[in-house]
Amino acid sequence: SQPGPHFCQTFRIWDWNTRKIVRTVRVPNSFGFMNTVLIPRDPKARAFAIPMVNNTVHVHLIDTSTGAYKNVLDLPDAGSSFTFMRMTSNGKRMFIAANTVGKVYVINTADPNKPKLIQTVSLPNSGVHYVRLDRTERLVLVSGYFLNAGKVVMDGDHKVHVFRNGARKITPITTLNLDTAVEGRQYRPHGFDFWWQ
Repeated sequence: SQPGPHFCQTFRIWDWNTRKIVRTVRVPNSFGFMNTVLIPRDPKARAFAIPMVNNTVHVHLIDTSTGAYKNVLDLPDAGSSFTFMRMTSNGKRMFIAANTVGKVYVINTADPNKPKLIQTVSLPNSGVHYVRLDRTERLVLVSGYFLNAGKVVMDGDHKVHVFRNGARKITPITTLNLDTAVEGRQYRPHGFDFWWQ
């Protein structure tokens, strides 16, 4: 039989000028990093990463100059989700999609040491995974599908959920159903991009 998926317990810090890894930091007992985001305009060049430890999803703040990290927020009721993050260009708000529980978390990151959960949007059975912002950052788009192949079966609703990014919260606008958007075709939006006219 084929081996199951392998989940990394490390994040790596690169020197982009030399294209070399300068630090590899291991987070013990963690269960895979989906992505890491550098905090825009942060003078300390810090980053957020989300490992899962003991079936709890943690938001870690990383000091890229030393490799030190600390847990700064636990996501409530996120279960054993794989999560994907996206931040606004001013570094003050972060959106996190948690696939197995079908939730989108909105985080105030104005103080990276003390991020605050300001909203949880529940999308039952959606399998939300990927997050994008439009170029104005007034819209938040989240796709409902992770993977359904081989040993990884984490399907979703195959929709792109569109929200308005308000001053205090995000509000739903519409959804695009990729099972029906194109006649005779069905698409599974693991990730997506879009064009503006």
